[in-house]
Amino acid sequence: MSELTSKIDVVENKIESLADDISKNENKNDEAKNTTIINNTQNNEDNKLQVKKYSGKILEQLNGVYCVNKPIGLSSSDVVTILKNKVTRQLISSNLIDKRKKKRNMIKIGHGGTLDPLASGCLVIGLFKGTKMLNSLLSGSKVYEAVGRFGSSTETYDCLGEMVEEKPYQHITKEKLEEVLKSFVGEIEQFPPIYSALKVNGKPMYEYAKTGQELPKEIKSRKITIHSIELLDFNNEPSKTMEIEVDNENEDFTFQMDTDNKEEKNNKDKKQQACMNKDAKRRFQFKNKAVANTKLPEGPTFRFRVECGGGTYIRSLIHDIGQKLDSTAHMVSLIRSKQGPFKVEEALSIKDCDDLNTIKNAMKHV
Repeated sequence: MSELTSKIDVVENKIESLADDISKNENKNDEAKNTTIINNTQNNEDNKLQVKKYSGKILEQLNGVYCVNKPIGLSSSDVVTILKNKVTRQLISSNLIDKRKKKRNMIKIGHGGTLDPLASGCLVIGLFKGTKMLNSLLSGSKVYEAVGRFGSSTETYDCLGEMVEEKPYQHITKEKLEEVLKSFVGEIEQFPPIYSALKVNGKPMYEYAKTGQELPKEIKSRKITIHSIELLDFNNEPSKTMEIEVDNENEDFTFQMDTDNKEEKNNKDKKQQACMNKDAKRRFQFKNKAVANTKLPEGPTFRFRVECGGGTYIRSLIHDIGQKLDSTAHMVSLIRSKQGPFKVEEALSIKDCDDLNTIKNAMKHV
């Protein structure tokens, strides 16, 4: 009997040993699977952030200005921020600038003439020494194609703002409109819209407007020049404001940016701070800033092309056209088709700017 018991114990020990081996193998398989998943994830991230390698000569060739086709929904400063990130990331990847000594103002970049979030088209970008060329482009000639709607005016002079006034439009004809457009050609006086980037005492006017503050001084009209204006279409069938379609390329406007070291210094929890990764990333997403006010009343629309000098606000021009026709009007859409030597059909997309060679080839150099 004792001999049988002894054999049973041996068999049970072998079974337990076999079970342990199976368990260990399963754990190893799980670890291998997890490692594969992690590696695949890392490879995917690496592929997303894959950047071409450039020689040191590229830095010398990036002093100049080029044109980007700004999409609807982004502000001009949004576009500059996105492009700055793209250029910086590519230069760091090529070891042309030192990431450890990187400062926000290391990459000099700016734009030559603000385009509203509602507008698209030519946005001239200056890079490095090219930023010094932007002032001359600000005062130069520009060509716009715009659409206005009669019958209502808004606080922003476009279809994004709240309605301020509503007036009849039934008396407006194509002939009357063409006659009024001619009266704006030449040197005229224009008041800038309160919702604009024009600065008063160092602060953009739209910041006063958004917070309901009174302007610290009276805004006077300014002389501007309209070189030519042409009516392209007049649709006297009243239409309603629709939702604005924004380019799906917005997915490209999400990117990774280094966390600010000040945040780490201000973190009072030393244990948490010790665990923080210095290379931690924070995600930035630019949101659509061109959300139409669909509650605006119906009205006939007109489309026109205008060539004008620097400082011209097309929103104000449309507002003034409405008033001169004993009605009201606001802007529905705007495209800047030309600025200085740049044309919108030749402009780079934001996606194109992932390649520094593409930027270099599109540049006008200093």
